[in-house]
Amino acid sequence: MRRRTFLALSAVPLACGGEADMSWRSPLPFGQGGLAPWHMWGTSAVVTVPNIGLAIAPSTQQLARINYKRPETWSFLFAAELLQAPTVLVNLVVLVEFELIVGIGRSVLKISSNDDVSAPTGNVNQGFVRFAWVIPGGGVPAPAAQLKWTTVATTPPLDETLATPVQQTLDSFPAQDIQVSARVRAVSASEALADPVTILNIHAYFAPRSHVRPDWFRDGPDALSFRGGETDGT
Repeated sequence: MRRRTFLALSAVPLACGGEADMSWRSPLPFGQGGLAPWHMWGTSAVVTVPNIGLAIAPSTQQLARINYKRPETWSFLFAAELLQAPTVLVNLVVLVEFELIVGIGRSVLKISSNDDVSAPTGNVNQGFVRFAWVIPGGGVPAPAAQLKWTTVATTPPLDETLATPVQQTLDSFPAQDIQVSARVRAVSASEALADPVTILNIHAYFAPRSHVRPDWFRDGPDALSFRGGETDGT
């Protein structure tokens, strides 16, 4: 028996019969105390864009909401699969832009996107991650099941006074609270020749680089207290 396990068992009060008194534990069996804390750390969703055009508002889908109650460093995976796109005479552009909201303490940062479909790749308002498909016009049906995915993001140009602006890539970020939404648009200068509907399956997933929950050290009548109230985060 390991020393730590022995010390933990020796601290448990004994009932009259010599058996450990476990009355202080939760009456719920292990694993039946509600949803797992990470049930909102990511999901997939099928998004339908009912029409195309510059004036059509993007379809927005929330994919993740994390309230971890303490700062952590997070990894991520974003993906989008183009399942269906209209047939058009002029090129069709399909965009998926992931907007990220991160917070620590009382401060919040929103990394948003704009509504300019013609904005260049280096534009500062491309969201945290942007996927774009260009479907050639001419009446040729768009190929289906085009999957894009990434575990890194690229920053906007950091210093525009340089002849070659510097951009950085990152595969993690610090946050206590996280929200992610995907904005989906389909834009063409021509009307659809057939069904104007665009359909995508979008994904966003997060995981902390180090997952040690304070809840794990809270057993017993003399449970540790945490000043930040960081237990039971979701």
